[in-house]
Amino acid sequence: MGTVTIGPVSPVSKQGEPDSIPYPDAAFVVRNLATGKKIKAVSDKDGLFQILVPEGRYMLESESGGMQLPFLKPVEVEVIKGSFTEVVVSFDSGIR
Repeated sequence: MGTVTIGPVSPVSKQGEPDSIPYPDAAFVVRNLATGKKIKAVSDKDGLFQILVPEGRYMLESESGGMQLPFLKPVEVEVIKGSFTEVVVSFDSGIR
């Protein structure tokens, strides 16, 4: 379970304003590093997601697999049996 964000949201950071915001309807894949099996994930309207997977190591990565924007730098996650793993997935908007 986790949160998906996108940022930066402005080419100039301003004190007191967030550099990233929740990213609704963001699609990405969760790839099991042992088997290569992929599961598609999509965040909800608030940028939240939850996926039930067995214990193991996973890579969260862009659905396209490329560097097109918005870009998701792959995130490696270890899921431990009997617990939830919280993760923040951050997409780069390309705004500079």
